[in-house]
Amino acid sequence: MCDENISTKIYLETTKNIQMDRKQFQKMMFITNALDNGWTVKKRNDKYIFTKKHENQRKIFQETYLEEFIIQNCQTNVNVGL
Repeated sequence: MCDENISTKIYLETTKNIQMDRKQFQKMMFITNALDNGWTVKKRNDKYIFTKKHENQRKIFQETYLEEFIIQNCQTNVNVGL
């Protein structure tokens, strides 16, 4: 049987040393924000596929939709409690 205190301690020690480049962090935040906004994200090969149910309605998006989607999900206001 695992001791919870040991597992938690190991997890906290390893998370303090995480390093990632800016591009990887931005990609992670973008995907997290999209998930928080109700999108489903799948990865096939090297491509990410974003889908969102629209109550089985057909939607026609304006030309600016992609730009608005990117701006909305690129926010990096994050409070990491490590």
